[in-house]
Amino acid sequence: MKILFVNSGRPRAFVSIQSSIIDTLITKFKCKVRSISPQQFMTGNIEDAFLPDIILVFYGIFVQPKKILDVMRKGFKTVLWATEDPYQFDIYYDKTRMAYDYVFTNDLATIPYYNRENIYYLPACTDEKIYKPQQVNLKYKSDICIIGQGFPRRIRILNSLEPLLLKYKAKIIGQWDIWNEKLSPALKKLVTNYITDPCEVARYYNGAKININIHREWEDQAIPYNQNSRNIKAASLNSRTFDISACAAFQIVDNSREEVSDFFKPDKQIVTFDIDNCSDLVNKILFYLHNKKLRDEIRHNAYKQTVQNYTYRNIIRYMLDIINR
Repeated sequence: MKILFVNSGRPRAFVSIQSSIIDTLITKFKCKVRSISPQQFMTGNIEDAFLPDIILVFYGIFVQPKKILDVMRKGFKTVLWATEDPYQFDIYYDKTRMAYDYVFTNDLATIPYYNRENIYYLPACTDEKIYKPQQVNLKYKSDICIIGQGFPRRIRILNSLEPLLLKYKAKIIGQWDIWNEKLSPALKKLVTNYITDPCEVARYYNGAKININIHREWEDQAIPYNQNSRNIKAASLNSRTFDISACAAFQIVDNSREEVSDFFKPDKQIVTFDIDNCSDLVNKILFYLHNKKLRDEIRHNAYKQTVQNYTYRNIIRYMLDIINR
């Protein structure tokens, strides 16, 4: 099978995810893949020379419907892998009303709003070749670790955890001063700059006794590129949930995403906290910091669940089965 893969067009974002997708298509499904940028796709006719079986557009914000309609008229099968639902749903909705044979969204809650045929949910997953259990040196070890961008909800929660984070060995990794909320000055001392190498991220997951995983707010308008005028409440888990679990690392994740119990058994394979109750998170951090045996049991259960069911091989097989049936 030949696949023309139109990448995100964002030089820093999605690089690792795109590499994992392409590698999986080539090594696991024996596809011949050609990767191009949205600009190359929009301004050329590469599809006429490559003659793909599928044109797979990833992210898709920079690809215009007119181009998709043009290649559809030529007889090419077109697929959108939407990655930013529901935050940019307005854009996706406008781009897919008439274009694309198939649309796969990253968030289950958006499906009824698309009001079209051939719309499917494609959950987040992980690359088990990158995110895997490993021994790490002292640089990566911590009692508490949080990695990601400083979205307002995350900053508010971390600020409320300040006494606890200062008492224990905590690591905060990422960009934490780019939105309206500000991380407290004391916590800024714990921050390590954003890490782009996923292998390095995996080492920090492995080195932490507890990883804190806080999802973005679906309604946060402080972030200028959010376009969710229908106020669709995000339901689905982020990829970090699966990346941490694939490392056989322990995590505490917020309960703001309703499907968490569809993927993991609470208190057996994952631990959740009440997003509206900081005391609940504090209590669970303290409890699990002092219960290594239970931490180990839960994280190993999550690891088995993840590598068996939530890898790129599983997700891409599901997608290809739908497209080719």
